[in-house]
Amino acid sequence: MTSEIIIMNTDVIALAADSTITINDKKTYNGVNKIFMLSNDPPMGIMVFGLGKFENISIETLIKEYSKKTDFKKLKNIINIKNDFLKYLTEVTQATNINIFLDSHLKNFKQMINQQRNSCNELEFYQFIETFSNVEIFEFLKDIFETEKYNEKFKEIIKEYDESKINLNNLKKCFCSYIFNISTGIVIAGFNKEDMFPSYVSFNIIANVNNMLLYQDMDTKLNYSGTLIIPFAQTDVIGTYLSGINETLENEIKKHFVNIMENYICNMYDHINVEKLEKINEIKNQLTKNFKNNINSLKKDFYSPILESLDFLPREEIGNLAESLIQITSLKRKIDSNLESVGGNIDVALISKGDGFIWKKRNPYFDPKINPQFFDEKMNKNF
Repeated sequence: MTSEIIIMNTDVIALAADSTITINDKKTYNGVNKIFMLSNDPPMGIMVFGLGKFENISIETLIKEYSKKTDFKKLKNIINIKNDFLKYLTEVTQATNINIFLDSHLKNFKQMINQQRNSCNELEFYQFIETFSNVEIFEFLKDIFETEKYNEKFKEIIKEYDESKINLNNLKKCFCSYIFNISTGIVIAGFNKEDMFPSYVSFNIIANVNNMLLYQDMDTKLNYSGTLIIPFAQTDVIGTYLSGINETLENEIKKHFVNIMENYICNMYDHINVEKLEKINEIKNQLTKNFKNNINSLKKDFYSPILESLDFLPREEIGNLAESLIQITSLKRKIDSNLESVGGNIDVALISKGDGFIWKKRNPYFDPKINPQFFDEKMNKNF
């Protein structure tokens, strides 16, 4: 697990990332690079999160080798760079058969589901399934998942649980969430050659299957003239800071309100006729909807002044904000978790149209004094 963030206004992009990776949810290591310069013409940077390897090759190695061989002036814009990078990954990594890929991950997925069931009570388990299935089935898996072979594999998993609470489609969505969580996230950000405002694309690279790269698009902003703060990987702490409420707590409050309304209706069954009960149900549904909308509106009111301030903050302060948001996530993990999954040194880079890619804070894993060759002009591009 990791923590990364991108902050943008009309003039500058700030990228910040911790330097910790988690191995098998049991051990962490610091000193990992997650932000890299791609180009100064056009000014572009790349940030990674999630799994640190792709098809058994270090993602850092892949990025640096790609950067060395690529003429970014010809590519000109961020969409061309993204497509060219995906093409490069397809060419230099070893392809896997789709059935081998799915069968291997289905086995691990089943183990993960069983472990989750053994670690919590029944209600918590089915709530986990409901939350974990809150994605769409990946486009490249839709046809495959409808085949008899994979329908049967998912049915075998469901048989071990209450089939009335887990349907086949939700389990397939859970599998997509599982794949998403063990993939490598990529953020490319910068200024297109012909644009005045910044752009960024984010996507997850999943596997090279049959010489076709499987990836899932996340968010894209092109020539964006607004402000934004987007956290990646472990987003809960930053989300709480921005919205004023923890997402888990928010969901529990909403559920509690729904339960209050349901109990109220149940207590009225013996005292009112059917016609009035139907009307009360309509009112209940509207009140529940209004309650959720009001919470969302309050979050927006809390968040808006923060975004508005980004238009006036100096570049130095935007970089400081990005670093601080990673730091509070790291502090939270030290306090509430046995595993410090966010930590280590924090790297911060600023990208602007005029100045290009600038390191605000960079923590090398070596002593620069005894490695002067690294700072030769030829090699400085990869630092």
